[in-house]
This record gives sequence, C-alpha cells and structure tokens, in this order.
Amino acid sequence: MSSWKRLGELMSEHGYVTPEQVEEALKVQSKPGESRLLGQILISRGYATAPQIQVALAKQKQGEQAPHKPAPKPNHT
Repeated sequence: MSSWKRLGELMSEHGYVTPEQVEEALKVQSKPGESRLLGQILISRGYATAPQIQVALAKQKQGEQAPHKPAPKPNHT
C-alpha cells in the first residue's frame, strides 16, 4: 500500500488549510480554461503561503502521511 497522499489532503492534515478551502480550490481548478495548479490557487486565494505549499510538496515527495514529531530527548541521568 502506498503512503503517497494528494497535496490538498496533506495541506489539510498539516492544518494549513481547511477541507472546504481545498474543495473550493479544486472546483476552481476544474473549470474550463483554468490551468493553475492547486497550490497556485490556494496561494492566490490567500488560503496558503508558498512555504506551506513547499513543505507539503516535500512531504508528498517523501511519501509521508503526517508531519514529523520531534524525536524524544535522550534521558541523561
């Protein structure tokens, strides 16, 4: 089973956008004559920033499902 996820799903999971904002952007993207990528639409509507898109795309490329949690600190006693 692949762990690859769609950009909108990753953006929503990371809390960058709401599922409703992703749906709205997908509707815009599906209109005839619309050639922008989902990330471009999310940015143009003010729903996301370019750095947020870059983080989500990097996570998508890595095949990650969720944001990294910080590694536990070693217990030096």
